[in-house]
Amino acid sequence: MTLNCRILVVDDEMNARDGMRKALERPEWVVETAADGKEAYEKLQQRSFDVMLTDIRMPRMGGMELLRRAREQWSDMDVIVITAYGEVSNAVEAMKVGAYDYLQKPIDLDELELKVERLLDRRRLSMENEQLW
Repeated sequence: MTLNCRILVVDDEMNARDGMRKALERPEWVVETAADGKEAYEKLQQRSFDVMLTDIRMPRMGGMELLRRAREQWSDMDVIVITAYGEVSNAVEAMKVGAYDYLQKPIDLDELELKVERLLDRRRLSMENEQLW
């Protein structure tokens, strides 16, 4: 069983953003994009998302600031952070703040799909367990 969900992809690099969107598009997943943290934050205030993928380094509002705000206001949304090669310390900090996982650039689209599918499987199992109680 696949979970219907809304995914927000946030990256200031248009090619990376579009590549991730295309890799994740399927009938049961609605994928939206934002060019930076500020635009993403505005979208988050307008509608709910189940998963957000966000780059760490972006203009106007970076991914760490976006992650912190998201954790405060939308604690049930899962976040995967994207970091440039060699910036693993940023990913570790993001995990401490509440990110579910991280990916290193350049993004392996197969790995991206797998991580999102695993995350959604975990969400589905959690929802099923809640219904049993």
